[in-house]
Amino acid sequence: MPYGAPSLQGDGRRAGPPVLLGQRPRFMQRAVEVARKDERIRALMLWGSLARGDADEWTGVEYIASVSDESVSDVLDELSQKDSPYGRSLVSLRMPQNGVEDGGFISVTYLQSGLPLHVDWYICPFSLGFPVQDTKPLFAREGWPESGMSFAELLRNRPSRKSCVPTDSDLLATMIPINVAEVARGRPEAVLVDGKPANDRIDAYDELSRRIAELHAANSSEIQPAFFYHLGIARRGR
Repeated sequence: MPYGAPSLQGDGRRAGPPVLLGQRPRFMQRAVEVARKDERIRALMLWGSLARGDADEWTGVEYIASVSDESVSDVLDELSQKDSPYGRSLVSLRMPQNGVEDGGFISVTYLQSGLPLHVDWYICPFSLGFPVQDTKPLFAREGWPESGMSFAELLRNRPSRKSCVPTDSDLLATMIPINVAEVARGRPEAVLVDGKPANDRIDAYDELSRRIAELHAANSSEIQPAFFYHLGIARRGR
C-alpha cells in the first residue's frame, strides 16, 4: 500500500472524494525521499491517524523527525521557508510549545495538486531516542534505538520550554482546511457561526466560504483559490 493511502470503511467504500485519493500519498512519497537524502534527519516516523491506520481522505499528515541535536534549528528554518524541498507552503505556524524539549513543532499547509494539505512536523533531538510505541517507522539510519516511551509520553514528560504565538491571520488560514475536513466528516458544529456551533453543513460551509473570501494572510491571493477548490470538493462530495 502506498504511503498515506486511506483506509477503507467497513463496507469497503472510500471515506472521501476520489480527487483526494492521490494527493496525500504523492506528498508523502516525496517527503520520505527528501528526508532520506538529508543526513541531518536520522529517522522519520508517522504519528496520529496515519500511524494507527484509521485515516480517511481528509486526514492530514503528522511526522516525527528525529534530527541531529545540533541541526534542530536549521531543519525548522528550512521547513518554515515558502519553498522547501518538501513543497510550496501556503501558510506555516511555528509553535515550539507543541513540541518536545529542545525540539520544535511547525504546522505547514502545503499546496499539493492545487489543494491545501495540512502537515504537522514534530522535530525531536536525536538524543531523546526514537518513540516507537505509538508511531509508524518510515526509515532510520542507525537501526531503531527506542526511547523507552511513546511520543505522547515524550510530549507529556519532556515538554518544550519555548513558546511562540502565531498571528491571528495565519492561524485562521491554517484552521480553514481543518474545519472543512471536519464538516465533510459530518461535524458541522466544529465551525462557529456568530459564536455558536453551526446547525448544519450548509451553514458551516457558508461561514467557511466567508472566511476564505476575507482572508488577510500575506499571500491570500494564492491561498484563496486552493481553499475555495478544497471547499467546493467538500460541498459536492467529489
